[in-house]
Amino acid sequence: MSRENMGFFWGNLPPAAGSFTGGKASREFSLCPKSSALQCLCVCYDGIGSLFQSPFGRQAALSLIEQENRMETQTRLGNRYERIYTQLQELLPKSRDIVAHMATAAALLHHKMPHYFWTGFYLLKHELLVVGPYQGPVACQVLAGPEGVCWAGVHRKETIVVPDVHRFPGHVACDSRSNSEIVVPLFREGGSVWAVLDVDSIRLDAFSEVDAAWLEKITRLLTPEP
Repeated sequence: MSRENMGFFWGNLPPAAGSFTGGKASREFSLCPKSSALQCLCVCYDGIGSLFQSPFGRQAALSLIEQENRMETQTRLGNRYERIYTQLQELLPKSRDIVAHMATAAALLHHKMPHYFWTGFYLLKHELLVVGPYQGPVACQVLAGPEGVCWAGVHRKETIVVPDVHRFPGHVACDSRSNSEIVVPLFREGGSVWAVLDVDSIRLDAFSEVDAAWLEKITRLLTPEP
């Protein structure tokens, strides 16, 4: 069988090997170790391109493709965040002003991340969350709380990822086009929250653990003077 008629899918599968003959062509599959935790499933196609129904089934093969695509997407996302982080390390020392730092971070993130719809900061002032530097549509100027994702981040002192904001109790809709959201609290040296980074997306379930980890790292670059 030619290389053109063979597809390769990767996934966490148990070691196995075998073959199957049927239809217009003889189809073979094998599992070959790629690493201690990763195995290779080789799935052959017949002349009309139909997928061989291996013991793992068509759905299993498609699931492997989806898993691989997700892994590749998250890897590319992490690489993009890493480049942004490096840029911020170079840009932020040019000023000592925290507002300038937040404005630079918001602009860079918003224009480099295609899944961002609104990107900005809310500052904790006099028991209110007041909008700071941001990119995107007009924002709510003040969030009085205690409802909303931003206030949840303040109270819990942890990153909040919301796949569907319409299912979040007490969600404050500043723009009805937003469908998912991530909020990252910013801390002073003593551990108190002084602001949050808020990012919205028009996509459902737009934010992952990769977004959360890198945004937490980026916000640690933003520390106000005592």
